[in-house]
Amino acid sequence: MNMIPRQLGWLTALLLISVSLSAQNDWQVKQTALHNSPLEEKVVQQQVQPPQIISSIRYHKRLPKTHSGIVIELAASNLPLERDLPIFRQFGNVHYHKLNEGGYSYIITTNFTTNESAQRFLQNIIKPKAPEAKVIEYEEGKRNFL
Repeated sequence: MNMIPRQLGWLTALLLISVSLSAQNDWQVKQTALHNSPLEEKVVQQQVQPPQIISSIRYHKRLPKTHSGIVIELAASNLPLERDLPIFRQFGNVHYHKLNEGGYSYIITTNFTTNESAQRFLQNIIKPKAPEAKVIEYEEGKRNFL
């Protein structure tokens, strides 16, 4: 009979020590009690990563002035667009190009070497999410519509 209160005392002390140590750790410790019998209690500890804050706002990068290659224009505007628009959450790595004639073009760069493969990608992947998107080719920073 004396063993049960002594074991509960040690178990309680061990539990308090582990809780105080876990408070100093970067990881959170989640404790779950499993009851096999009314007299026996086991404490299972598992490490849980702290929740990460994910930002849904993406930042646009300026297109290099000497860019060459095929790009897909997602949107065009006379004024800079807000970064939290849904179209920018759907596509990553969006660049902007401030046009010489005024306005802004928001594009994603690609590795396509032919107009046909870029058009196929545009129709199958991009158009359902951005109906006004179009393929544009850049040569040393100058735009050529395809």
